[in-house]
Amino acid sequence: MTPVIFTAFANQQDNYLQTLNQEQESIQNALLNLDTQGKIKHSNWNEIKLDAFFNVLREHSGNVRIIHFAGHASSKVLAMNEKDAIMEGIIDRLKNETNVELVFLNGCSTHAHVKGLLDAGVKAVIATSCSIDDTIASEFAAQFYMNLAKNQDIVMSYKNASAFVKAISADSRFRSFGSVKYRAEISENESNNGAFEWGLYLCDEKYKPWSIEMKKTYNLKNINTLIFEMFDDTSLTVFCMNNYQKVYKNFTNGQNLQIKIIALIDYCKNRMELEKLLELLEKENKSQFEQYKPYY
Repeated sequence: MTPVIFTAFANQQDNYLQTLNQEQESIQNALLNLDTQGKIKHSNWNEIKLDAFFNVLREHSGNVRIIHFAGHASSKVLAMNEKDAIMEGIIDRLKNETNVELVFLNGCSTHAHVKGLLDAGVKAVIATSCSIDDTIASEFAAQFYMNLAKNQDIVMSYKNASAFVKAISADSRFRSFGSVKYRAEISENESNNGAFEWGLYLCDEKYKPWSIEMKKTYNLKNINTLIFEMFDDTSLTVFCMNNYQKVYKNFTNGQNLQIKIIALIDYCKNRMELEKLLELLEKENKSQFEQYKPYY
């Protein structure tokens, strides 16, 4: 399945952020080639509203890997257009998303949401514990996504973006910028520490940082079971006739369903097309696809 990077920007006319459009344009440019090549799906929203935010999660449920919000924020809400979003509701919604690798909250004083997001199953969070400069925030985000687009993982993208900000600013508050903490290390005092800017917080020490072109490990046993439960002999034959003509043409009378399944999986594995097969299977039956996890 193509990973979705969901970027949401909210600007309020009575408290306008001058560099927000620049941040959006920089991220879009950084991800454009990958989006065009089909390696990611970039869902990019300007002047995001609360209902649109939830609609994107519904449309791409299970495929969203990164959620980026930029705009005004606080320890209670994300200030979306027309209506503030109370973070408790967003965190509850993300409990039903199993594949979110990163939530990047590029607004002021968002550290209070870190533990809730990690406890909801998000693997990593970038957040702040104080007011941040709009221009620096835009530069930091642009650098992060340019790094990510070059297949640096989340941690390396964050560290290299942090180093860039340190290089362009003499602000003493950036001296601790670039540190990474795990869920168990998070201090309650950080949310009130005016000397602390962005931090990257990871779920635990076992977490393997995600990158856009991370190699996936396929659970072939589960894929076999998924296909067996999804199709009978006739429907699998039709599926292969429509999508895998070379496999279909090798089917013979007397072959049982299991032999046909093995032939299909072997064909896709040998041609490095398992991901394409899984995308087709998910379209056939999303609920069964989610039941039989195809990845380790």
